[in-house]
Amino acid sequence: MKLFSTMIILIAFMLMLIGHTLYESGEIENIYNLTENTLSWNYNYTEQVMDNFTDMTSINIAQASRVSNMIGKLVDALGYSAMQISKYFIEFGYNNPQYDYNYGLMIIKLYFIFMLVSVSIPIMIPAALVIYLIFIGIKKLINIIRKNGK
Repeated sequence: MKLFSTMIILIAFMLMLIGHTLYESGEIENIYNLTENTLSWNYNYTEQVMDNFTDMTSINIAQASRVSNMIGKLVDALGYSAMQISKYFIEFGYNNPQYDYNYGLMIIKLYFIFMLVSVSIPIMIPAALVIYLIFIGIKKLINIIRKNGK
């Protein structure tokens, strides 16, 4: 759950950074027009997928249509919500250029590094012990060979 939440925050910072970059470029006059015309959810694609779903299943048509309707509506709702949220964060980054979004991305990168180190510590301790035991075994083997060789 921590990783999923961190990924959502990372995506939000990146979208705000996109809006900030659009502001700094100076080429965009109306950010609302740009987000409304370029970021839109295509409902037709889910209908095509659902038609293919009903053809592929072996259950009867009524059950397949119910399942396809539920899946289609869920995908449409999630896709529409994702588009609206991304529009919001891009417009926020464009309207608030005074914030430093790179600093937030740096904090998230450091958080990822900390998470990787904290996860790898339980793995490193047994690995170090195995390497230590291997070296002790090699040392004893060398001592046995020297003792038998003389």
